[in-house]
Amino acid sequence: MRQQLVDIMMKPMSFAEIASFRAVAMLPHIPNALRLADVYAMAVPLFLPSEPLIHKFVWPDDPLPLLSKARPPRMAEPKPSAGSSRFYQFRWERHYWLQYTEWWLRPHLLHFSSARDLLEKATISDEALLRISDAMRSHQAQLQMDALDYWQTALAAALG
Repeated sequence: MRQQLVDIMMKPMSFAEIASFRAVAMLPHIPNALRLADVYAMAVPLFLPSEPLIHKFVWPDDPLPLLSKARPPRMAEPKPSAGSSRFYQFRWERHYWLQYTEWWLRPHLLHFSSARDLLEKATISDEALLRISDAMRSHQAQLQMDALDYWQTALAAALG
């Protein structure tokens, strides 16, 4: 089976083009996930980095400066030594906040721990991908119903 890797940052793609792939691998760069929501709504199976790898992509160069100012000095973590990665400086804080992002909340997402793991998992059968796609489609329909219920209730309250 031939795998095709396309970087949509280099070549913008339409939703129809994205939906034509059997699966999509995403490397999140910010916590809010607009592209994730779009691809999920198309029911295209998604591969995402697992933890802790995901933290190398979401705000990779942000050392969470406000966090270090919010902590009392006695609780501040030691500064990373020369040559060490800032990635680990706020690992537990990033772990905490990840659980509230769509990168982690949405069900039926596939996770990989390394490039090798992604390539191995990309050989998943078409049948398994179809089951995942069906589950994503069902979850998306429930999200739409929940949103519709919410806005109908809000409109009724506003007009009430």
